[in-house]
Amino acid sequence: MVASVEPSQLAAVVVFYHPDQAAIAHVKRLAQYLTVIIIDNSDDDQRTSYLKDELTHLVNGKKNGVLYIANQKNLGIATALNQGLEQAISIEKKWCLLLDQDSVIDRDFVQSLSVLPNQTLCHIAAIVPRYYANNLQKYGDIIQVKPRVIKRIAPEKLQLRGDNNQSTDFVEASYAITSGSMVNLANLESIGLHDESLFIDFVDIEWGLRANHKGFRIVTNLNATLQQQLGEQPIRLMGLNIVNHSPIRHYYYFRNVLLMLRKKHVPLIWKLVELTKLPVRFTLYSTLTSNRIKQCQSMLQGLWHGLLNKKGKKTQ
Repeated sequence: MVASVEPSQLAAVVVFYHPDQAAIAHVKRLAQYLTVIIIDNSDDDQRTSYLKDELTHLVNGKKNGVLYIANQKNLGIATALNQGLEQAISIEKKWCLLLDQDSVIDRDFVQSLSVLPNQTLCHIAAIVPRYYANNLQKYGDIIQVKPRVIKRIAPEKLQLRGDNNQSTDFVEASYAITSGSMVNLANLESIGLHDESLFIDFVDIEWGLRANHKGFRIVTNLNATLQQQLGEQPIRLMGLNIVNHSPIRHYYYFRNVLLMLRKKHVPLIWKLVELTKLPVRFTLYSTLTSNRIKQCQSMLQGLWHGLLNKKGKKTQ
């Protein structure tokens, strides 16, 4: 008999930032079968008041419903995730599914992801799906950080057993993107919450590497697939789609690489690889994007602030 997470044991945390109607409709559907915790980082008082009225009355029996928390300013993805995780613990959930507002899932996805491996859960930090980036038109690789190499596994090339009488196929990962991750709350105290000093970029990677360092594992469930947008309009180069972000995101990327270099639990090989990527990324984003000057300014400022060890939200 394959073990799985029961819906009553699971809460979904959705982080909002000026959500559109599609995101709101998605939360309403989720609330039909899961407890949903919304952390809203929007800074529009009128909008958050409307959302509170729109969402907090959604209750499905005694088990499910919507808990809406409006920060009324952008506190960053790490803080929002931590707020959601702490709320899930306070209502005695055992697992917590983390979602971006543009991540659309259904009941089948939750059921697939909720199947657990036939092994002890005491060392599992999170179960994650495989990811398909719609705008890049490709699956995201499963990343395994080894002592001397970073191994990238293409999930679409792995053979699934597809046997309902056996455990779902699982592959270990060192980290994964936050959205779609199902966090094992029993181990959260030992691992710790997300690093709020990073604000947004590398929050997921830092948490995964810290979990690994403390002896916990991230496990990819190959039978659950999350379709996701990664970044903005990708850069097209030599027939490849390369992920692209706004200037402010590239500020955080370049700054936070330097912050990550200071962390003892981050493996040396990861630090070396990311350092070699910086000049390549700087060249790409300062020459092949539509807002080259702004991109260049943001990346340079990020590097400077990283050297100064500035943390948290960027201040003007």
